[in-house]
Amino acid sequence: MGVIFDRTCMLWRDNCGTPGNCIFYDNAQLSFGFLFLCVGVSGVSLAAMIVAAVCYRAPTAIDSVVIKVNGGSEATELSQRTVFQTHF
Repeated sequence: MGVIFDRTCMLWRDNCGTPGNCIFYDNAQLSFGFLFLCVGVSGVSLAAMIVAAVCYRAPTAIDSVVIKVNGGSEATELSQRTVFQTHF
């Protein structure tokens, strides 16, 4: 970001031969510089999101575990719950 400021400076302050800070910037170049910076960062972000969406794998159920509730010994539809274990 500092490079954008340095490249758009039109008038530098000079203190006895040592470079100082910028006094006057070219506003048009400065605005285009930040526009291209924002577009570039957004493009990298979009590319990362596309790669993440392509590489994403949904978790799959590899084993199902039956947990009996209400202390019932017989397995009926109302007295058991199935919990899926997944690997990430």
